Amino acid sequence: MENEVKEIKLACTTSDYLDLDQIVPFQGRFKLRTQKDIEILAGYILEQGFSCPFFIWDKDGEYLILDGHGRYLALDYLKTQGYSIPKLPVVIVEAEDEKDARLKVLELNNVNGVFSKEVLLDYAKALTIDFSTLHIAGLDFSDVQNKFEPTFDPEIAEKVVTEESVKAAHEKLKEYRAPVDTGDYRDLSCPKCHYAFSVKVK
Repeated sequence: MENEVKEIKLACTTSDYLDLDQIVPFQGRFKLRTQKDIEILAGYILEQGFSCPFFIWDKDGEYLILDGHGRYLALDYLKTQGYSIPKLPVVIVEAEDEKDARLKVLELNNVNGVFSKEVLLDYAKALTIDFSTLHIAGLDFSDVQNKFEPTFDPEIAEKVVTEESVKAAHEKLKEYRAPVDTGDYRDLSCPKCHYAFSVKVK
């Protein structure tokens, strides 16, 4: 008797879909995720379905992840466990160039996950922007004179992510079911999983 194929249920729809092997991680080890973190997220996907699309930058036919690295790792893990991964819903985000794409990654990743300090600093140095305009948890750019060199405060970073702050953030995210205009930035959220992110308003 053949083994039953284990499938992943899709719980959201978009106009574009890609195979998992077409999607390429863009930010590297920008955030620290343990194997336990990945397995917990994989369990959520099995229970609730894949409910948040990937946000993708189409760089000349190379589909780079701007948001969804954790979901990518969870799906890749499930694939090793014998699950069949369907074509996945994606949202194509426009970016003028790699600098613009990197900035979008920073903006999309300022809520969830634990930042890798060294990688984040190295990553940010590639941005020729005014760092004082960035709002990233654990980073203090207020005293930066040279726009190419961010200032990192490790004491702030160590206090940013606690069990209580994560719970509080998740409760706060539940409020964002619709776009909220905040001036220079617009807060958006997935109506399914309440994942929140900010995009700069042009």
